Formats: sequence, structure tokens, C-alpha cells
Amino acid sequence: MAKILVDKERCKGCKMCIVICPKKVLALSTELNPAGSRYAIQVEEKECIGCRLCGMICPDSAVSIYAERRINLPRSQT
Repeated sequence: MAKILVDKERCKGCKMCIVICPKKVLALSTELNPAGSRYAIQVEEKECIGCRLCGMICPDSAVSIYAERRINLPRSQT
């Protein structure tokens, strides 16, 4: 599971991230950014596999991906 953050100020709504996503977790917002464009948003956080394709294809570097990191703590031995 990963969290995708889109900088709505930079996103121009080209949909490249939406098209390339293998799990279809992105969509265009219904709101407009200051430039008058609908911007990408993550709609299915639990389905994101953290592949980072959306961030790699974004021509405006507006997409950041934060993967959930699991930490395995040693169990105390009693």
C-alpha cells in the first residue's frame, strides 16, 4: 500500500499517470487548480502497489509516492 500525493498547483491534468496505473487508483478531481485544470487524485489508497509508474511518467514532476514501510520488531523472549 502506498500514498500518492499530487501537487495540484503543478498538475495540468494530462491523465498520463491515470492511464499508466496498473491498479487504476488515480482519477481526475472534480475541482480545478489555480490554472483552471482538473488535477489527479488518488481514489483507492489500499489498492496502490507502490510501483511508482505514475511518478516516473509525470511530465511535470507533480506526483510523489510514499510507500508504507513495515518494521518488524523482535519479540521479547520470556
